[in-house]
Amino acid sequence: MRITRSISMKWVLTASLALNVFLATVLVVVYRPHHPPPPDITDIAERIAETLPPADAVILREIVAARAPAIESGKHNLRGFPDRVRAVLGKEDFDPEALRPLFSDFIAVHQRMDEAVAALVIEAATRMSPQGRAVISRLRLPPPPFAMGGAPPPPFGGKGPPPPPPAE
Repeated sequence: MRITRSISMKWVLTASLALNVFLATVLVVVYRPHHPPPPDITDIAERIAETLPPADAVILREIVAARAPAIESGKHNLRGFPDRVRAVLGKEDFDPEALRPLFSDFIAVHQRMDEAVAALVIEAATRMSPQGRAVISRLRLPPPPFAMGGAPPPPFGGKGPPPPPPAE
């Protein structure tokens, strides 16, 4: 009797440990703290400008001030994309063709943002001194957001499952 009880206790302890590890893993994966959104282009440029020679910092700030509205506007439009897709997917009379213009708009906005960032970098590099370009060439910026090839976001934004679609 004692041998059977000892063996069953080992199984109970092993199963309990396995269950606890599983639950801890689920909690860590699903309920990770929310990460703040990436900084806007002016914040990034300001951090870079602090490392540049003064004349090059002025050039960078001037170019960013001129081009930031187009970049930030694109970011704002992209943030609303998931909600627009959810609205189409949640309709009772789902029409797959309704998704096409959403994705076309998404691609167009993303393309305009990429072009604005490229133009910013090219113009800044063209107007800067060789010393300023050398400083920028040595920078190690943080990885890009997931949409641009960075690490994937936590499941459901780290906030639990997504909300149900809006009632129509």
